[in-house]
Amino acid sequence: MERRTKGVAVSGGAGFMVIGLVALALAFGACAAVFVVIRRSAPRPDPVGAPPGDSGTARIAAEQIERDAERLRSRAATDAEELRARAQAEAEGILKRAADAAEQSQQGRREVEAEIRAVKDEMRELRGDLERREARLAEREQRLDDEARRLEETKQELAQRVTDLDDRANDLDNAGVQARKELERVAGLTAQQAKAELTSGIENQAKREAQLTVKTIENAARAEADKRARKIVTLAIQRLAVEQVSEAVVSVMHLPGDEMKGRIIGREGRNIRAFESITGVNLIIDDTPEAVLLSCFDPVRREIGRLTLQTLISDGRIHPQRIEDAYERGKREIELICKRSGEDAMTELGI
Repeated sequence: MERRTKGVAVSGGAGFMVIGLVALALAFGACAAVFVVIRRSAPRPDPVGAPPGDSGTARIAAEQIERDAERLRSRAATDAEELRARAQAEAEGILKRAADAAEQSQQGRREVEAEIRAVKDEMRELRGDLERREARLAEREQRLDDEARRLEETKQELAQRVTDLDDRANDLDNAGVQARKELERVAGLTAQQAKAELTSGIENQAKREAQLTVKTIENAARAEADKRARKIVTLAIQRLAVEQVSEAVVSVMHLPGDEMKGRIIGREGRNIRAFESITGVNLIIDDTPEAVLLSCFDPVRREIGRLTLQTLISDGRIHPQRIEDAYERGKREIELICKRSGEDAMTELGI
């Protein structure tokens, strides 16, 4: 842009110089033409000794010269006017081009100045950012230096404290050794003997306290368990007395025929009394067709009585000795069933 502005300025100066030279040349030509015309039109003196009859000829020649001079003057004026008009037109064109060039140079200068201002503003902003960053970096560096100084001081303080603690621990160890020696001297026991005696005393005391605690907990748990059990049983009796008793304490035994009831009762009720005495299960024989009822609160005993009665009915021989043998067999079978069920439960629980 600077080179373009300088070129426009140089071309404008050269145009003005050309205009001046053209104008100077036109003026010089006009002056020369006027001088020639004036010189030709000046009356020449008659030559000495010329005859008087030549004056007319001289006058005619003078008039011709004046006419020629007039024509030359008019031609010179016309040429000068044309040259002046042409020079003026060229000068106006040059001036117009110079004005356009000056306008372009001004526009270019304004653009260059705007670009320069924008660059300066950007440089100013960048400089400001750099200064702020430098300030922040300097501040951060100062903080880091302060933190490092504080850490170093803390490290020295911790090292001193560790040293003091080590010294104090050594002093305490020495004091403990001295105190143990003094206690051994006064008590007449070594440290191992005193430790064993103290451990034994503490163990016995702990056992006594543990036994008291266990006994207290057991008594409290037993009392609470009895209380809760009574409450649960009372609620269960209140809510499910009739239905649950009838379902839980009574089993139905189907018979092959009603004549089997008489054989179960026996002569004068001997068989039924023996059955109830041996099994502890009440045998109820009523009007229910081909069925008797077994009643007992103990489900295991009731199941033994049911198996005993089923064995007697299958065998067909019913008398007290046979009832006792069937009871023992049913008892062993129920024990095996309970054991097998317990083993299955332990297997499922992974015990």
